[in-house]
Formats: sequence, structure tokens, C-alpha cells
Amino acid sequence: MTPGIVEPSAPTVIDTIDKDTIPVRFNPPDVPPALGGKLLNDTSASKAAAATLVELANAGALTIEATPQDAGKFKKSGGMQRVAVARDLGRAPSPYAAKFAQDLFKGAPTIVLDRPEKEGAKRFASAVSALNSGVAKIPKEQGWKAKGGFRGSGVLCALAAFFMIFVIVISFVLLQIGALAYLGPLVLVICILGAAAAVRLRGYRTPTGRALTDQVEGFKRYLSTAEAGTLRFEEGQDIFSAFLPWAITFGVAERWQKVCRELAEAGRIPDSPVWYSGPAFYSSFDSGSSFGDSLSTSVSSSTSSGSSGGGSSGGGGGGGGGGSW
Repeated sequence: MTPGIVEPSAPTVIDTIDKDTIPVRFNPPDVPPALGGKLLNDTSASKAAAATLVELANAGALTIEATPQDAGKFKKSGGMQRVAVARDLGRAPSPYAAKFAQDLFKGAPTIVLDRPEKEGAKRFASAVSALNSGVAKIPKEQGWKAKGGFRGSGVLCALAAFFMIFVIVISFVLLQIGALAYLGPLVLVICILGAAAAVRLRGYRTPTGRALTDQVEGFKRYLSTAEAGTLRFEEGQDIFSAFLPWAITFGVAERWQKVCRELAEAGRIPDSPVWYSGPAFYSSFDSGSSFGDSLSTSVSSSTSSGSSGGGSSGGGGGGGGGGSW
């Protein structure tokens, strides 16, 4: 199959592919950004939350207001304090984004994104934790990941199990008779077999899961290499906002902002996203403190401070993200 083509009836032969064979994709994949990060085994809670915030803003569900602050205290956010304001939460672009918005604005129409107060930080941490826990379940629910287990001949599986037991018994005998020189290689064999078994039992991508992952990989390559002069889009389209959630997910938000800053200076895109209010957007969030990267950092700091006893949200970690597959 051509990488990225969804064909559920295609047989699963391998679950890996040479990234160099995946074609560049010029449009966003057929999955939302947070799920795209999950397909790439990127379980960063801060990236998923920051990307979803921008998704909600671009959809008109919320706006973000920025005000200048003490540059020393707000260094991570470019000397700004940003506040998310609920507008029309019914415009959330996906079910998980809608749930995140409801949790985020539970009991209040606003929430501080940079250095929030204690109660706001707790609400932020709880919303981010629930977001990542919910996103982690979707691949299996959508059939992108098959249940764990050994595929193939039952006889081969039985032989593999018998061999592992045999190696363990021999290792025990060698240990008893003092033949330690032979123990190391056998232990290594046991570890290799155990690791292989763990990988198989954890599950694998289905044809649809593999195809969607290839789409995400292809779009990541595009955002990582595209230049302002090569971008093609409809006149008046805010391509910065449309692709920013993906740039955050891929860790190229600063690069994407630099590219779009050139477009804004040339008058090809708006000077500022419609969902943002505050000082000049591109000059306020300059190199080293791009809006997307600084938002991810602020989410990480806020969720960490809002978690009690180390909390489950784990700002820069998994936050209920589950294992890779």
C-alpha cells in the first residue's frame, strides 16, 4: 500500500516502515493534533494541552488575551500573562477538545494560562490530566491499535514458551554447579525473549493505524521543512492558526512562527490571529519565546504546580498517556 492510504481491509504484515519512504503531506492528517502525537508515541501532556488550546481558539470556542508583565517573572511566556476566555464552547472541533474545554472552564469563564493562582492551577492540572487520559484510550476505541497477543502459529508460540522455560532451567543448573561463564549469554537470551514477548503483548497498529501514522509523519516533514516562499494556501486564510496545533505537537512551533512572520510582513496572512488580543503578535512572541513553545512550557509549569503530591497530570510527561505502540 502507498504510505498514508487508509485501507482497513489490507493485511497487517509489519508494523514499521522506513520513514524515508513516507511521502510529504501538504495538508493536515485525518486525525486531530493530540491524536497525531499519540500515533507518533509522543505522550507529552503539555504539548497535547497546548495544541488543543489553540485548536479551540482557532475554532472560535475561546479567545486568548495577553497583557505585558514583569519580564523576569514571566520569562517563559515572553513577558506576557495570557488568559483564556470561554466564548462558544459548542464550537469545539472534537469530542476530546470539548471535554477539555468543559473541564478548563468549570465554574469560571476564564482561566490564567501563565502562572495561574492556586485554584486555577488545580483546575488546569485536572483538565490536562483528563485530556491525556482520554486521548490515550482513543487508538484502541477507533480500531487503530489491535489488542495485544501473539499472532501466527500456535505451535511456534508454544515452542517459544517451552524454549524460555528450558533456558531458565539450564541457567538454574549452571548456577548450582558454578558454571557462571555460561550464565551471562543465557540471561541475555532470556532478556531478549522477554522483551520480544512484551512488545507483542502490548499490541500493534492495524492497517488504518499504520496509514494514519504515515499521514502524520508526512505532515511533520512538511512543517519541518516548508519555507514562506513555497507555501500555497487560499487568500486570506490564517494558515498560522490552522497549522499551529500541529507545529506544537511536532515541536517545531518556533520555526513555524518564523515562517508565518515572513508571510504576515508580506501581507499574505493577518498580522494577528483573530482569537488573540494583546500586543503585536509576531513581535511580542519572538525567537526563543514563540507563542506555541512558550504556551507548552506554561502548561507544563502550571500543571506541575497544580498537581497535589506530584499529581497525575505530569506537566512534561505522560499524564495518563500510556505506553508506546
